[in-house]
Amino acid sequence: MAYSMKDIAKEANVSLTAVSLVLNNKETRVSETKKAEIKRIAKRMNYRPNSAAVSLSKNISYNIALIVPDITNPFFARIVREITTFLNKKGYGTLLIDSENSYKNEKAALQNLISRGVDGILLVPSNEIFSKNEAEVTDLLQNIAKPLVLLNAYTDRDVSYVNFDNTKGAEMATQELIKYGHQQIGFIRGEDNFINALERYKGYEKVLKRNGIPYTGRAHTLPCVYEIDQI
Repeated sequence: MAYSMKDIAKEANVSLTAVSLVLNNKETRVSETKKAEIKRIAKRMNYRPNSAAVSLSKNISYNIALIVPDITNPFFARIVREITTFLNKKGYGTLLIDSENSYKNEKAALQNLISRGVDGILLVPSNEIFSKNEAEVTDLLQNIAKPLVLLNAYTDRDVSYVNFDNTKGAEMATQELIKYGHQQIGFIRGEDNFINALERYKGYEKVLKRNGIPYTGRAHTLPCVYEIDQI
């Protein structure tokens, strides 16, 4: 049987308001002895507050939205797992959205999630978002009425973000190949609007120059691509 604050109030012979104030640790004229009694009764009844009512009264949903471009991508799947685990430990649920790497879907999802009253939004942007009208995207991201953090992306807009050092990572990978004596090192890059890909290419290019290795400037014309297991 599920007990309510009304049941606790009846057994403790106090008002419903008094029970609410005590259980929510609010200031009240209830004596310390009566407070202890109310809490003992609540514990014995295994009282659990109605989460929907608590959320409504505090304007908190205890839900964080996470938007990723492609949940089938192992990289994004791992991000989802780690974030979900962390939020769960903090008492938050995760609302997961797969944008299918579409700016249109991202925009619709952001608007829908705000109306659902989530407490915050984590967005792993699609590649498409960076090729859209800059003013439109800026307006979208900077005027969301919820805390927003971009993941796996850099932006000079007034938006919080967490990103990897793509340039440094590419430098380390290229230098590792050179360390094993490779001189013809190819680079497979994504589309020009793939921001992370461009940063990685810069790191690759930088290391080739530093080691005196010629490059054509056109990644797809380089003669050879080495797999890690060939090192």
